[in-house]
Amino acid sequence: MTINTLLVAVGEQDETDTDAVIDAVRTLGAPETRVVLAHAFDEGAYEDAVEELGGNPNRERGEGWTAPSAGEWHVTAFGGSPAVTRDESVDGSADEGPPISTDDERIAPDSVAAQYESIRAIGNALEADGRPYEIRGRVGDPVETVLDAASEVDADAIAVNPRDRSAVQQALFGSVSKEIIERADRPVVVV
Repeated sequence: MTINTLLVAVGEQDETDTDAVIDAVRTLGAPETRVVLAHAFDEGAYEDAVEELGGNPNRERGEGWTAPSAGEWHVTAFGGSPAVTRDESVDGSADEGPPISTDDERIAPDSVAAQYESIRAIGNALEADGRPYEIRGRVGDPVETVLDAASEVDADAIAVNPRDRSAVQQALFGSVSKEIIERADRPVVVV
């Protein structure tokens, strides 16, 4: 099976094994495989992240996994620093992430996700390999948004990196990775 597009579900910063994710991307995809790094925020985590970045979480923002529209920030990278686009390209720094506007612009979840250390670490490794990647962040149910994202980008496969939880914790609280595996309409790789 050829993987042209691989969607990587990136969890919370302190729960993602970035080395395992990077190794999986290198193993599963060819150098030209499009990699989409996706993170789903719950409402509280999104608001906390925006406030930590100095923005207003109550500002209007895009919902769902849709292509960026005029006035929305979208982060992409290929063989160079991530580029943040809004009607025109603006170069960002891979180490600092894209600029976050706190004035009249909406603070898109894509831009907030791009500030996550785990996403930047994976992006930097992909950049060093010369691999194309995109960063997508959305607010909503993690399972639904990851599955919607996979459909939107026409991913050939989804890679998930489950948290270390006991069987009891998974039974009580559920497992996003397990639910993605059960509900996905395409191959899911656990890394």
